[in-house]
Amino acid sequence: QSSWFRLQWPAAGTDTGTAAKVLVSVVVAAVLWGPLWAGRHICFHSDNEDVVSVIQRRHAKDHLLNDLLRCLFFYASIFNFHLSTSHIPGIQNTVTDAISRDNLGVLSSLLPQAT
Repeated sequence: QSSWFRLQWPAAGTDTGTAAKVLVSVVVAAVLWGPLWAGRHICFHSDNEDVVSVIQRRHAKDHLLNDLLRCLFFYASIFNFHLSTSHIPGIQNTVTDAISRDNLGVLSSLLPQAT
């Protein structure tokens, strides 16, 4: 609950859609912390409504999003956790916003226990 990570996108990935970038982060979180989530219900909060929608439906029209969903649910089954998602309006998603803007000062004030 006090750990976070940030991904640096290569220049070649700048044309990747926002939903895919957000979903990659969710998959990476499942890989990193999935073993700690065994037997738990994990709710991912996102300000990206497309990501919330595809996770809830467990299907996307976009091939990349579908591949990422398969990875996500694969790790959920491997590490035995149940997942859901909910939408948080961007204005209220201050921690994620601080991370995405590389504003570590704001992050440390919002989450002083973060590692």
